[in-house]
Amino acid sequence: MKFSEIGSYFWLDGSEETGTQKNIQWLPAMEDECFTFSGRNAIDIVIRDIQKKHRVDIVYVPSYCCESMLQEFIDRELKIEFYNVGYEKRRFTYQQPKCGKNSVVLIMSYFGLDTSGARKLIQKAHEAGSVVIEDITHSLLRKDAVSDISDYAVASLRKWFPIPTGGLVGIKKGVLSEKPTIESNHVVEEKIAAMHEKYDYLTGKIKTKENFLLAQAKFENDLIYVDRLLEIDDMSLGIAKSIDVYNVVNQRRRNARILIEGLSDMETLVDIPQVDLSVDVPLFLPIIMDSEKRDSLREYLIDRGIYCPVHWPEVIGAEVGIRENELSLICDQRYSDGDMRAIVNAVHEWIKP
Repeated sequence: MKFSEIGSYFWLDGSEETGTQKNIQWLPAMEDECFTFSGRNAIDIVIRDIQKKHRVDIVYVPSYCCESMLQEFIDRELKIEFYNVGYEKRRFTYQQPKCGKNSVVLIMSYFGLDTSGARKLIQKAHEAGSVVIEDITHSLLRKDAVSDISDYAVASLRKWFPIPTGGLVGIKKGVLSEKPTIESNHVVEEKIAAMHEKYDYLTGKIKTKENFLLAQAKFENDLIYVDRLLEIDDMSLGIAKSIDVYNVVNQRRRNARILIEGLSDMETLVDIPQVDLSVDVPLFLPIIMDSEKRDSLREYLIDRGIYCPVHWPEVIGAEVGIRENELSLICDQRYSDGDMRAIVNAVHEWIKP
């Protein structure tokens, strides 16, 4: 199918089925696990478990993260301290926080690329006696999705797939003390309708996208208010169960390769992090640019129906750092070789005087 736009929210075409079977084979193996309504809810479940088992004096979090990841710590009035995440020589770098006993360290690797830096920090935090929460949202489809010595893993599944809701919690050793118990199917009805409406827009059945964009934005804004013990909805569970992850991985790698090769002549303007597509599975392909040029390129792409996000626009209290220079190019499984070439061509057209 040829699309009138690239990026933004996932859609549903009406062929999806619901499900209740929660044993999904392609997810990382944990001693105990559960699905949640969202990634934010997944962090809540972990904090509930930690506070029942450990004293927590301080939480160390990466300076480069989504503000919603911090909300559960803020709501509990836990002391938060940022450790710096930088970018040098085409790799993400991690400052060692002064962690120890009675501290929690939240760690994530970025964009499904090289996990070595994050794993070194996990090792140091583990040796210091800290509780380690590894956010594996970006590394979810890698074979080494989660470190063997992380205490907990959390993820947002809906960042990867066309599912209305979905977070994941895992504990490496032991049993989670509390899990979601509240049915959520009624909560996602408008979200599902909006995902169907986007498909209708892409296929020409409707002419305007205002309604489904408003519904999607409302759902995202309302996530902060939903009960943290909401379960994943049945439709999301059914879709997740039926996903052909092998094809998803291959298509993302193929798309990323086209982007990397297509932009290889723009090294003076566009810095692409080191990528090894024999092991990496990109969530997006991040590019690093001068902030003014990044903003200019992003606007140029939007004018041509290509919606590439910035991760993440702002986190109050953290250093500006990478977010001032990063742009996430779309490379997900919805799109074909031709779509990737359209992105490459648009970038080259933008640079022409």
